[in-house]
Amino acid sequence: MVRNYLITALRSFFRKKVFFFLNILGLTSGFVVFILISIYVTYEFSFDKYHHHNKRIYRVVKQDVDNFYQGNNTFGVTPAPLAGGLMEEFPEVESATRIIRIRK
Repeated sequence: MVRNYLITALRSFFRKKVFFFLNILGLTSGFVVFILISIYVTYEFSFDKYHHHNKRIYRVVKQDVDNFYQGNNTFGVTPAPLAGGLMEEFPEVESATRIIRIRK
């Protein structure tokens, strides 16, 4: 059975070389795109997996209605006293932290 498939493929190759290479090129590019998307998705879902309670980690973002930067109005920048305010207002918040960029 496999022998018949190989003979048919070789006949197709010798008769229509351009179409054969186009088919191989399309199949190869499809596999490459699938592998690249799989690697990207795996990378994106790999963050914060090393924490013991990684399902309980959240990120607070701020949404500015009229402020669009590069097509997005959601920013990871929040006011400085928000971490303390969250801990005071919501008893469910066990701990909070801020990330600050120090300019030199």
